[in-house]
Amino acid sequence: LVEHLKHKNPNIRSAAAVALGKLKAREAMDNLLVLLNDEDEWVRFSTLEAIGSIGGTDVADKLLDVFKAVDISRIAALDALSMLAVPEDSKKVMQVVSAPGVANVLSVETIVRFIERFEGRLNDADNAVFLHILLPRLSEGTMEEQNDSLRGLAALKDRGALDAVLLYAGTMSYCEETRGFLKDAIDRKSVVEGKSVAL
Repeated sequence: LVEHLKHKNPNIRSAAAVALGKLKAREAMDNLLVLLNDEDEWVRFSTLEAIGSIGGTDVADKLLDVFKAVDISRIAALDALSMLAVPEDSKKVMQVVSAPGVANVLSVETIVRFIERFEGRLNDADNAVFLHILLPRLSEGTMEEQNDSLRGLAALKDRGALDAVLLYAGTMSYCEETRGFLKDAIDRKSVVEGKSVAL
């Protein structure tokens, strides 16, 4: 499979990268990192997906470098990073996440993974960045984005997050599934804040 990463056909290079990811082939990581510079966008995307599947603490910096590219690789790099980042990466990741324009390319699911991975490492400024990204998705996003936003807000140890969830509960209409996420978010935040809330 590693030899096929150099194949002249981009579809074969892409398929080889995906297969290595599914195999969790850590020994192929150096070869995959080289493939991040492939001329074909889809090959780069498949390679990022493979790297995210394999994981490892030694690739975070490489993925942050890939984020500088202005194409689909930016989204895939951060998504992959959200699956393999360790708490010690939080400062480096937050520098990227808080940069102007980044919120527009991040999925709510990616943000929630970062919040969960960095739990206990986030400061007030980090919480403010995540709140700034999640709150518009809570009120304007799809139902899936709203549910993921509630999960993320529940994981944040921040008073502003509870206030936002309570405001949402009082002003928005939501389905039964969202009601469950909302109840969980309020329950978790109420315990943290020492508040009693009836839903």
